[in-house]
Amino acid sequence: MLILMSALATAAPIQQWSVNTFEPEDDTFADNNDDWENGYDQDPWYVYEGVLYSLTDDGVNDDAQAVDNWVISGDDYQNVVVNATLFNEDDDAIGIVTNHDGKDSYYLLFHSSDNMPPPGDGTQDGRLFLWRVDGTDVTELGAESVRWPDGEVAFKLSVNDGSLRASLDGEVLVTAQDEEPLDAGRAGFYAYNSGADAGGGRVTYSGGYDISVAAHDDDSDGIIDDVDNCSDVENPGQEDDDGDGIGDVCDDDYQGTNSGDSGDPDSFVGETLAINGGCGGCGGGSGGGLMFLGALALFARRKR
Repeated sequence: MLILMSALATAAPIQQWSVNTFEPEDDTFADNNDDWENGYDQDPWYVYEGVLYSLTDDGVNDDAQAVDNWVISGDDYQNVVVNATLFNEDDDAIGIVTNHDGKDSYYLLFHSSDNMPPPGDGTQDGRLFLWRVDGTDVTELGAESVRWPDGEVAFKLSVNDGSLRASLDGEVLVTAQDEEPLDAGRAGFYAYNSGADAGGGRVTYSGGYDISVAAHDDDSDGIIDDVDNCSDVENPGQEDDDGDGIGDVCDDDYQGTNSGDSGDPDSFVGETLAINGGCGGCGGGSGGGLMFLGALALFARRKR
């Protein structure tokens, strides 16, 4: 058990996609890039010199929810690690999302020192928030007071079987457990009322670049957990002889029975285990089993 736990702890996620710099350079990035989807048309994202900037200081409608202001890409993953580098000259919300279903369901990790999306009430001291967004149902999974440091900040959010870990610049600040984990979805950036023209001739910039998405592979067999038919035990071949979607090495029914129709001589192991396991009088040791095997050998010798 300790060996298994150690292996799981050191298992490295497998990278699925990454973008270091963005293109093309235009004012409506998502509209002109089929790989990305923008959730709020009035708050577009734009690219300049390879960096993706948010443009969300337009005054959000009162009925807007946290479902707005994101830009997402990639395939759908459930057990995932998202890394991104962000900067924020503004004091409002900016962060990353994952497990995004393309509508209104996702995990949101963001930092804000002022305005924040509904239903948040705002903050003045600087905090990192981890939310679970499912339509208008928004749950705060955790938060931590932390001021935005000068310059760029590395965001990281790991989601693994409902266990969430949020980091800034390599330091884990928020951990949480979601008893009803969200389904697989895409990942990307998030901003709320952050960036662009702040009025009075003052311009504040916020955005990000260098985003990467990796999928968890807890048993280190090269098959990501989302599609691994036995995610806790290494089985790179994904063998599943009875076709029930459970890998043979994890399938108790497959290992513990012998239907007699496989044609595999090794399948007798199932019957041997059943005999040994049913030995009611052998509890203290293997002597009863040895006597039984000895009697079988003597019987076979006499028959000859």
